[in-house]
Amino acid sequence: MAAPLAAKAREELRQAGARPNAPQYHDTPLLTVGKEVLVHARSGSCRPALIECINESDGTVDISYQDGEEEEDAVPVGALRPLHAAPAAASAGNAGGRQPPKQASAEERRRLGIRPNAPAYGDTPLLSVGKQVRVSRGELFRRATIECVNEAEGTIDVAYLPQEEVWPGAAPRRAEEEEEDTVPAESARPLEDFEVRREADWQDALRRDFYGTLSSLKEGANSLFKLRDYDAAVAYYSAAISELQDVEAAGLGRALLIQGGSFVLGTVRSFDARGRQAVVVTDAPGAGGQPTAQSFTLAARTLIAVHDGHLQLQGSLYMNRARSLAQQGRNREAAQDLSVVIGLWAACDDESERREQLLKAHCLRAKTRLARMRVGPAREDVAAAWALGPPEATAGLLRQLERDVAAAEKEKLRSNRRIAKEIAKFTDAAMSQMSGEQARALGQAA
Repeated sequence: MAAPLAAKAREELRQAGARPNAPQYHDTPLLTVGKEVLVHARSGSCRPALIECINESDGTVDISYQDGEEEEDAVPVGALRPLHAAPAAASAGNAGGRQPPKQASAEERRRLGIRPNAPAYGDTPLLSVGKQVRVSRGELFRRATIECVNEAEGTIDVAYLPQEEVWPGAAPRRAEEEEEDTVPAESARPLEDFEVRREADWQDALRRDFYGTLSSLKEGANSLFKLRDYDAAVAYYSAAISELQDVEAAGLGRALLIQGGSFVLGTVRSFDARGRQAVVVTDAPGAGGQPTAQSFTLAARTLIAVHDGHLQLQGSLYMNRARSLAQQGRNREAAQDLSVVIGLWAACDDESERREQLLKAHCLRAKTRLARMRVGPAREDVAAAWALGPPEATAGLLRQLERDVAAAEKEKLRSNRRIAKEIAKFTDAAMSQMSGEQARALGQAA
């Protein structure tokens, strides 16, 4: 009787949708499409997610979160933990005796949807179609993707990487023909090592040493600035800045917000992760000149988190990006970056460091404003720098800036006079061709 009863039980289970001999959770590799895992965030929290795709060449997985807060994401493989793992256990590795995840064979990985390893950057020839390289253009360099290798002519057809947009709407657009080019093959050189580092490796490094990794990224961008690849330098300064931008990651501290066209320092009182909004309190002049607290609920993307313990790093990222932008003639964007620098260092308690950094920022911003003939604001920057009590070396620079401001003002007046004369000539010519009736009608309309 035992056999028929067992068969009946199996049939009931089959009809109920149960799979016979389904593997246990730990009998399958951790990296399995369809497997539920925990995603370990830098903040220390874990979120349940379902693996949808494994990108072995990038060291990442595409996942969909199961807690309803965020639908989909791509995360490094190193951020995944089994369902029972807690953050503390995750950092302990195999110290507790837990066996490492089962390794799948090549055939199993193929069936599970894992993409095969792509060759490393240095494993393919420099002149390969689809490869990103650095191309010299006179004294400057730009990153580009090789589209065609013309061996007979000794040239390559390239498409330049697009310019990084720093402040939306502020960057001048390049002419369309500048985005593609044919250049000598010998003008191409490989990218720097840090530029071809896998995204998953960057994310792992950020989790281990957030500020140290960003400092390394800044040094890499500095090397590109010295190489005169200003596009790439701007891109990597921006990558580091975007990591510092997150108000939530910085903790409930201070942030810069825009009021009346200027950056103002405020204190973040609360943060809504779902709505991506923060409540920020600032001091405003009240009755009798006493400061009065004002509260604002603002979108997190409009705020710049102030990393008080790392102002040197944060300020230098904006300062160096401003220098790169100025080298490209993108003076409006450079001035905006320098306004952030001034806002950040205004929050510094170290008087000596604060004074030195503000002097640099005001001098450089005066230059970027002069380049756009914004004489009045440039003069204000020079005055603000004098008010900081500059050393003699900086005082000499300020005196030169004052002469440049005076010369720019005279040029602006001469330009205005020329324009006024041209308008007067045009008006006289138009009036001379009018009939008496047209002139009287114009006079009545006026």
